[in-house]
Amino acid sequence: MTCNALRAGFVALASFLSLALATPAHAQSGARATVTLAPYELDDMDTFDGVTPWLTWENGMTGPMQASSSAGIWGSASDAYDTRRFHFILSPHTTVYLVAFADLATFGPDPRASAEMMSMLAGADFGSHDEAWVWEGDSRQHRLVNVLTNEGATALQGWVDIVATSNTWGAAVPAVPEPATSAMLLGGAALLMVAGRRRRF
Repeated sequence: MTCNALRAGFVALASFLSLALATPAHAQSGARATVTLAPYELDDMDTFDGVTPWLTWENGMTGPMQASSSAGIWGSASDAYDTRRFHFILSPHTTVYLVAFADLATFGPDPRASAEMMSMLAGADFGSHDEAWVWEGDSRQHRLVNVLTNEGATALQGWVDIVATSNTWGAAVPAVPEPATSAMLLGGAALLMVAGRRRRF
């Protein structure tokens, strides 16, 4: 076997091994969602009942009413979810406008961030719901609003949920393959053999 044929064989083997042993690259991506309850607004539906509209939080909340989640990946799927429920009592003949601010951000391929606010009064057939979404490479702030009305003559209990969700998927992206250690060692050995043969001839 000639020196050139041996050299070509080792180079072909090293190239094959470097492609076979290389792993696909994954792009980094991430998503973040934060939902914070803002001050509510009350509307008196019966100005002649002698009752000043009021809302009392049952949880005794004094700090920020917030839900937050973040998910980040390097080559695999990731989900994060945070929900908070707050109970309140609403005065009779009163409409409440519950407001939350959502801060949503994503980067990289295939992430999603979402914020939701859902609320309901005791005995009601349905409640109120609002949501916001952002997809890959997008970020924004969004105002969520729920509206509930107590039409009765007595105070009612109610609740509000705020939900922050972040999702990412492990999408592989095309990349230049990097040879594994064994392929690099084999390629180096081939070069040394070729250099050694040259010296002898």
